[in-house]
Amino acid sequence: MLSSKEIKKAVWDCRTDKSPGPDGFSFGFYRHFWKLIENDVFEAVQQFFTNEEIPKGCNSSFIALILKIPDANLVKDFRPISLIGSMYKIIAKILANRLVGVLGDIVDEVQSAFIADRQILDGPFILNEVLQWSIIINGSPTKEFQFFKGLNQGDPLSPFLFLLIMESLHLSFQRVVDAGLFKGLELSSSLIISHMFYADDAIFIGQWCDGNINTLVRMIVGGSMSRVSRWNEVVERVKNRLSKWKMKALSVGGRLTLLKSVLGSILIFYMSVFRAPLSVLRVLESIWSHFFNGHELKSKKSTWVKWNNVLASKKKGGLGVSSLYALNRGFMCKWLWRFYNHNTSLWARVIKAIHRDDESMGKHVKAGTQSCWMAIVNEITVLKKHGINIFDFMRIKLGNGDKIAFWEDNWIGDHVLKDLYPRIYAFETCKSVIVGSKLAHASLDSSFRRKPRGRAEQVQYEALSSQVYDVTLAPMSDRWTWSLESSGEFFVASIRKVIDDKRLLVVTTKTRWIKYVPIKVNVHAWKVRIDSHPTRFNISCRGIDIESIMCLICVNGAESVNHLFFTCSLVR
Repeated sequence: MLSSKEIKKAVWDCRTDKSPGPDGFSFGFYRHFWKLIENDVFEAVQQFFTNEEIPKGCNSSFIALILKIPDANLVKDFRPISLIGSMYKIIAKILANRLVGVLGDIVDEVQSAFIADRQILDGPFILNEVLQWSIIINGSPTKEFQFFKGLNQGDPLSPFLFLLIMESLHLSFQRVVDAGLFKGLELSSSLIISHMFYADDAIFIGQWCDGNINTLVRMIVGGSMSRVSRWNEVVERVKNRLSKWKMKALSVGGRLTLLKSVLGSILIFYMSVFRAPLSVLRVLESIWSHFFNGHELKSKKSTWVKWNNVLASKKKGGLGVSSLYALNRGFMCKWLWRFYNHNTSLWARVIKAIHRDDESMGKHVKAGTQSCWMAIVNEITVLKKHGINIFDFMRIKLGNGDKIAFWEDNWIGDHVLKDLYPRIYAFETCKSVIVGSKLAHASLDSSFRRKPRGRAEQVQYEALSSQVYDVTLAPMSDRWTWSLESSGEFFVASIRKVIDDKRLLVVTTKTRWIKYVPIKVNVHAWKVRIDSHPTRFNISCRGIDIESIMCLICVNGAESVNHLFFTCSLVR
């Protein structure tokens, strides 16, 4: 049954800033006049679901060519985008919303695109874990296909229907594996990986051969990313991107905007999977610093702003750029978060199969083991030594208690129970017992080696019993929540701020930032506040010979920031 609520949701799911199709109506128009046109839209959509056809002209579209690269000359340098009519898009969005609800059950977990709780980096992450085992690729090209039917580029349905087509490839290849014609990589008795998909990208994994994979969607796989030389390509890409911009033509506000958006996006894929060496981060931040100050990369000009001040959050008196160290380590924390919250996903099961699942998974480093996952666990340990314990920000929302360790997880109160009641914990015969099993027994001491004796033991046992007395299990799965966000969901930005605030020792006065004035004006005012302008007084303080430090305007005082902007006769 079709409802007005479902149609309205489809309209509100479409962005208002998209270019209209042949009918000329954007979704901003639909939202603004919704009360007037709601019934007409409902009847038009209802007609499609009743008659199973769209009126002629409603599925027309304009094709626009979008540049893939600057100064494009060849056909391959353009990407065709279809501008679809609004009624067609509403109908397609309704069908897409219905399909999304069941797609996760239909499409196998080897596909990591366009499905909730699956990410583009799951595939590269798995590859970097299993490459030390073996890989084979079937890369032979086939003849070109002739397409006679299909959907427009930009159609809301197209990515989901594409997944269904790729699912047929998965089922066909799975039959090849089941027939023994191709042998995948056996990670455990219950987990064999033979292929993975991301949209139309496919990789086949099997027994060892001399071939090797170099890149996957411009993502490096294979080799040790702890080596500085492995990051040369990334550094060069950043340098090449900078060389295409005319820094002298950009204001400091423009450079700051590009620094936060474009330059950071170049590094996202690499920083999301690999732990970057500190020396590489220093090189990249040196490039950032030169760009922010408007200097060429090989320039040795003086800078008037401490780089830590630029990186620090505005709450701590900086410009909120954030360090690459915090960005990289923030993404490491996200993998750990996903491991605990989505531990039945394919990549999490691969990790368990390779590194063996136990109660300390993700909390302790195994000596002599090198992989993306162990690099993440090692970095979590390093952060903990510097006073940043990610587990302090992870809270458990209790459901049926099947995933929560009674003694070792922080599921009730602010501390784990084994630390609150060490005497009672010593009696426990099953240290890793889960909450569901523990509370299923009539008495908490049913799994103890002996009954509590003595005053101290009795006090702790009574306090434990009192604390868990009112706990009620619910018929739902346990889940982890992130205490730094009101929504309970993990965001890299929140842990980045924690890491930066701990590492970057800067001023504590909050940066005043007015969004209604140009960015360059805000940056100028910020430099005035932290005394970072090249005044004659500041030049002299750096030991540079200068004829005079007196203000050339009024000659009544030294040309300092305070004098130049507040006390000089010119500004009063």
